[in-house]
Parts: sequence; C-alpha cells; structure tokens
Amino acid sequence: MEKQTNMPDFKELNDRIILNASSSPSIGAKTNLDIKNNTENNPYLSKEKEIEDREEVNRFFTN
Repeated sequence: MEKQTNMPDFKELNDRIILNASSSPSIGAKTNLDIKNNTENNPYLSKEKEIEDREEVNRFFTN
C-alpha cells in the first residue's frame, strides 16, 4: 500500500506566513469576553459537519 500525501511544498506557498516557534514563554487566558460555544460562528466548522467533528472542535478550543 503506497502512502499518498497531499501536503503542499511549503517553500512554494505565498499566501501565508509560517513562523518558527517563539523561544519565550507565552500565556493563554480566558476572559468573560470569550464565547461560550466555540462551534458557533466558527469559520473552520461548517453547518454540514457531523456531531463528532463539532465535539472535537469544542475539545480543541476548550483545552
């Protein structure tokens, strides 16, 4: 079985900026301004997605 990859050549991409990881520490904080439900108005999650995908997105953004 041959493994197929659809990964682009990152040297050829010109529509994004890819940076190296920062050497300094960073902090993430939740505030009262954060949304309660990460699946609403999320551009990475369409309305046609399955419930399992929605739960996975919610776990990603809440951890």
